[in-house]
Amino acid sequence: TDPFGNYLVQKLLEVCDESQHMEILQKVTGKGRLVTISLNMHGTRAVQKVIETLKSLEQVSMVVYSLKGGVVTLIKDLNGNHVVQRCLQCLNSEDSQFIFD
Repeated sequence: TDPFGNYLVQKLLEVCDESQHMEILQKVTGKGRLVTISLNMHGTRAVQKVIETLKSLEQVSMVVYSLKGGVVTLIKDLNGNHVVQRCLQCLNSEDSQFIFD
């Protein structure tokens, strides 16, 4: 994960339109990438921004599906733990239930 790339991703998520947002999500949620990115000191910030900027149920589902297999790993990791906390802050109780399952 590029130490400066996370700033670019965060800014893009703030200004991009719906289709661009979906394209970013499709790139980062595939093949367990989101958990790996979350464990990185720089990547965790970008993933938190992803969670903060989710706009639709489809987007929430993509992120939840990508993270749910790695919850224990995320909770035990200093950087990953921040991603779990952001999920608890930004997602409704039904969508964040995967953390407790």
